[in-house]
Amino acid sequence: MPGPVESHLLAVRSLVFGTCNLLVIGVPEGWKVADGPFPPEVDRWFVLDGVSWAVAGRGNWRLAGPVPGEGARRPVVDASLELRPAGPDDPPADPADVLARVAASGTRLMGGHEARWALGEVRRGIPRRAHPALAVTITCGVTRRHLRLLLEAPGPGGFEVEQLLPALEAGMRCH
Repeated sequence: MPGPVESHLLAVRSLVFGTCNLLVIGVPEGWKVADGPFPPEVDRWFVLDGVSWAVAGRGNWRLAGPVPGEGARRPVVDASLELRPAGPDDPPADPADVLARVAASGTRLMGGHEARWALGEVRRGIPRRAHPALAVTITCGVTRRHLRLLLEAPGPGGFEVEQLLPALEAGMRCH
């Protein structure tokens, strides 16, 4: 059982169109979720019970954990989310497709749906350096969309992103 979990809404806010939700994620208590280098974008949305949910779009955020102690580095995780429409016969996306190397994979229940996850690494920068990464994919039949969440731990001493799996499982909502 994970420790306390906080839910954070990932959304696009517009003066013209209002708020369009992308995903609600769970993070361990004390973690902060901040905007990434580029604002999230929504190409298509679906209204469910008066709430707009993005069906096609993308976004990125930065998650920062609490400072663990004197002289220790704050864990930082870059999160990117891709959304695309799901047709009735579309197979679920493979989370391993975005990883350079896969160390483990499996399924968990997240947001009321079976989520597929893969743990491994991505390669970024010049020269290419390996960063620990966790990819999660969900197909939501209610909002008719595929979601792919990629969590990367950049920087030296990379945070072990698999530690976020229980919080995601406990706090994720896709509609």
